[in-house]
Amino acid sequence: MADFWGFRWFALLVLFGIGGCSSISLESAKSLSSAGESFTVQAKAAVFVSESEFQLARDSEALMHGYSNTTTDDQYQEILSLSEKLNGELSKRAAVLDKLGEVYSAFGSLAAINTAGDTESAIDKLGASINEYATARGKEQPVKASVAGVISKVGGVTAGEIQKRRVKEVSVEIRLRLIVFKNLLADPLVASQMQSYKSHVGSSYGAAVRQLWDSGLYDPTQLLNDFGSVSGMTAQKDALKTINSSPPLQRAFREFLAKRQEQKLTLIAESYDSTLSILGKLIGDHEKLEKGEELNLARIREMTARLKEIVSIISKAKAGDS
Repeated sequence: MADFWGFRWFALLVLFGIGGCSSISLESAKSLSSAGESFTVQAKAAVFVSESEFQLARDSEALMHGYSNTTTDDQYQEILSLSEKLNGELSKRAAVLDKLGEVYSAFGSLAAINTAGDTESAIDKLGASINEYATARGKEQPVKASVAGVISKVGGVTAGEIQKRRVKEVSVEIRLRLIVFKNLLADPLVASQMQSYKSHVGSSYGAAVRQLWDSGLYDPTQLLNDFGSVSGMTAQKDALKTINSSPPLQRAFREFLAKRQEQKLTLIAESYDSTLSILGKLIGDHEKLEKGEELNLARIREMTARLKEIVSIISKAKAGDS
């Protein structure tokens, strides 16, 4: 990590080397800012729906163990511990994404009207949030340097040159923090915890639903209406009685619920992978911006749109379940 932050100073020294920053495109910087900010909004929304779905496992286990009076079992305590760790990771992840969104907003303002003060503050807050995320992951805090007073002191011959140098310096600082965050998020332990909890969600939620249904506490009419709505059909008044008197229909609806839940968990896994992929692409585009190369943000926008779609699908399915 020391070598990594040593590179930080090398990268910043390049800013004042031969050739200056005349090749930096302020329009590209503004476009990258917009794409980055849009990504953080959708990635944070994906975290929130993930957190909500994973909460189902905890709630389901509470119902099942409370029903069987086994709340002191080691297995139950292990699930509660895993839930707490996962919720902590998701909460800190959302906080980083929130601060990253603020950084991209400030970056866009810098590229548009050359205001450096808010950018310095936003970058340092992002660094602090990344450090908190690292601590939650049991890792050493990786962001050691502050940019307070650094960017605003960048000089140049003309106002335009000063702005471009500041934009390039900020891009470097953002990129280095994106690398750190991506590496923390890509930790195999994060994925394994999510996968482990994913299996709990599927099994415990299904068991809880079966228990409550068999106890006569659930009415599947809303599911019938949701399923038939595409064809303009609604459930009959005695639908519940018909289902309860038919074991095949009961099995059918339990399978329907299981597959719906499985789809949501698959989408959550996809949102995690997409977040990592977009972070990687943002890192690459910042590097291109710093080199004065042309940016193609179409893929980032496409993947961000998919994140938004995932959130919508999960939210809609949840509304249908309620």
